[in-house]
Amino acid sequence: MRKPYEGTKVNYIKSQAEIGKILSNEGIYNYQFTHLEGKVILRFAKEIEFEGRKLPLVVQINMSIPKNADNDKKQSKERDRLFRVLKWWIKSKFEAINSGIYETYTIGFVKEFYPNLVFKDEGGRVNTLYDLLMPQLVSAIETGRSDIKMLPDVE
Repeated sequence: MRKPYEGTKVNYIKSQAEIGKILSNEGIYNYQFTHLEGKVILRFAKEIEFEGRKLPLVVQINMSIPKNADNDKKQSKERDRLFRVLKWWIKSKFEAINSGIYETYTIGFVKEFYPNLVFKDEGGRVNTLYDLLMPQLVSAIETGRSDIKMLPDVE
């Protein structure tokens, strides 16, 4: 079975630029791609209004990529493919937010990017909401208890 965007001719740099354009069209100008060995981190900030207050939200998307993508043609093509997937995934999120299926832009933004919202944990480490919640969620499922504190106190 073919993977989505397998065989793409679009270089990852072009996909990254297209992602930047999507974010800019949403009024998101503070964004950063960090390329590490085997991983790309996309982080962006969006101020949203909630009950008369402006809330600065930070979204972080961690994407695994092949470790040898700069030196191996097959791995390079896989990186290109993954960036196409990321581009269309982000585009579809904003299409959902802007389509009217949510009551407001704010509700749509939070629901679409909820697991990727960034918070500091008790030790001052930055984690996505998914990373903070998942251990507690697994524990709640395994024990059948619903009284588990799902979130640590955050700043």
